[in-house]
Amino acid sequence: MQKREEKGNWDENPSSRGHGWVLKMLIGLVREAIKRHEMVRPGDKVLVGVSGGPDSVALLHALYVLRGELEIALHVAHLNHMFRGREAEEDVRYVKNLAGRLGLPVTVREVDVPRLLKEKGGSPQEVAREVRYQFYREVASQVGANRVAVGQNMNDQAETLLMRLIRGTGLDGLAGIPVFRDGFVIRPLLGATREVIEEYCRAQGLEPREDTSNLKPVYTRNKIRHELLPLLEKEYNPCVVETLAKTADLLAHDREYLESQAEKAYRKLKFSLPQGYTALKIRDLLDLPLGLRRRVVRLAVAAVAGGAGEPGYGHVEEILSLTGRGKTGKKTRCPGNIWVVREAEHLVFGSQEPEGHGPGLVETRLVIPGETRVEGLGLVFRTRVIDADAAREKLDEVVDNEAYLDYNKLELPLLVRSRRPGDVFWPLGARGRKKLKDFFIDCKIPRREKEKVVILASARDIIWVVGYRIDERFKVSEDTKKVLAIYAKPYNEGANDQ
Repeated sequence: MQKREEKGNWDENPSSRGHGWVLKMLIGLVREAIKRHEMVRPGDKVLVGVSGGPDSVALLHALYVLRGELEIALHVAHLNHMFRGREAEEDVRYVKNLAGRLGLPVTVREVDVPRLLKEKGGSPQEVAREVRYQFYREVASQVGANRVAVGQNMNDQAETLLMRLIRGTGLDGLAGIPVFRDGFVIRPLLGATREVIEEYCRAQGLEPREDTSNLKPVYTRNKIRHELLPLLEKEYNPCVVETLAKTADLLAHDREYLESQAEKAYRKLKFSLPQGYTALKIRDLLDLPLGLRRRVVRLAVAAVAGGAGEPGYGHVEEILSLTGRGKTGKKTRCPGNIWVVREAEHLVFGSQEPEGHGPGLVETRLVIPGETRVEGLGLVFRTRVIDADAAREKLDEVVDNEAYLDYNKLELPLLVRSRRPGDVFWPLGARGRKKLKDFFIDCKIPRREKEKVVILASARDIIWVVGYRIDERFKVSEDTKKVLAIYAKPYNEGANDQ
């Protein structure tokens, strides 16, 4: 018995034994998936996650058979989640033995997931998955692997699709399990059914382990696997697994196209902000079809979230509701403590709760000399550098949307932005510095107008509270040699603002 196992287990010629059809089929499916999706390149090292179950064992063996053809190196990784006591320890021994017989290096580690659940809570499946993929990333880094191969199959794809459909999801969820994720995780077995995989293991005498927890109808996936799918196969469609997997594949390609269109739209709609913020112009956002609108909002959240959370359907709809009339100042919060506020004609996304920073939190470098169009504020700034004597003749005629500044006292570059908490400047004619909010009080500026205030500033100082007052330190004096003249106006004025 032992000799038969040793001969059969490590046979690299799939057609040399009985069951040749299934051997050729599985090897062919893995080869086709890898080549079609360019999962590996010659010289790659692939970390293979092996639990000891049929899927991962068949995957490891198939990659072992194809390793010479693909010109890849393999490293086995196994994580004991410490859920199943002695049964899990037997899994460890099996995987070590399997790797040894194949002559492959193996890394085994254990993590007390039950203890983590007690400390942090959460779903056992989700926490175990998170720990497992963290383990794969760490081992891949240690051994120099640039791909991680895992063993989900076509049945897993069908189960995932049904589970997400039952719970409620959109196109992203119905696209199912990706064959290639983040340029790192590959799933060469998604085109193979569980039946073919198990037959492959029998034909090669691999005798994989069985995780008894997969038989318990206490988890949603297990109920779908053992109750719902058999019912659908018997009463509705004998090929339901293949049908659902094809559906997921079609939707994945549709999703890929929509994502590319959303990325283009987002790059077009967003504009530059201080670090930690991004913003979208509402008018342009509303010009998009609703499906793209939702995706663009998700991209904006992701841009400031840094992986901290992902908005659900309700969050996205709440954000979009801020685009309605009369919503200025309204705000909502997403997972990961991401805030979205309606400011004038923009939605501003930030990692901190907004404090009324003005319209769009925009920060745009001023072109000197020349013209600067500031998308977030709806303004155009025109600048020129002129002789001081010529400027002095005009100082008595300066209006609110003009400023004349001592050019040599300015620290370039100058930035156009909206007001920020703690802003301080020295108002022209005042005895010293004031907080901007106190300046507003002194000038009796209404609350609504405060939100529209625009600031011209250097990296350290406010230069001009546009429309109100320049800073005393940058005024034109008798010693001024060169003057920066600035004229600010809304988009809809002048021939160049089409």
